[in-house]
Amino acid sequence: MSSISKTKQILLVDDDEAGNMLTRIMLEEEMKAPFELLTFTSAKEALGFLESVPSDLPDLILLDINMPGMSGFDFLEACHAQGLIPGEGPRVVLITSSLSPRMQEQAAAYPSVWAVEEKPMTLEAMSAFLGRYMA
Repeated sequence: MSSISKTKQILLVDDDEAGNMLTRIMLEEEMKAPFELLTFTSAKEALGFLESVPSDLPDLILLDINMPGMSGFDFLEACHAQGLIPGEGPRVVLITSSLSPRMQEQAAAYPSVWAVEEKPMTLEAMSAFLGRYMA
């Protein structure tokens, strides 16, 4: 019996369009990462996407914490409340330009949060966490 393997998906949720383009270039051109990258500039739009595909969740979510409207933490709260990120669901990597101990404590309250990375992400940092994720 043959099995068809699904292309792994990364959901990038960040209101910084220039940063999103840089992330896409790093993943697709520099690292040749075997992922499909889905990008949203609003947490609310990303939440709507996840609600529309609850049985086909991405493998990894890169989530900006500080966004207008719905923050990254608001997004996580909504996802957990709706069961969109189950325990065995996608791993979440929070990204922020202003990392603080309080923010790390807040992130630790969510079992789906796997790491907190500072922006802008370097090629080395992205390669390291994808290496851990792929292991």
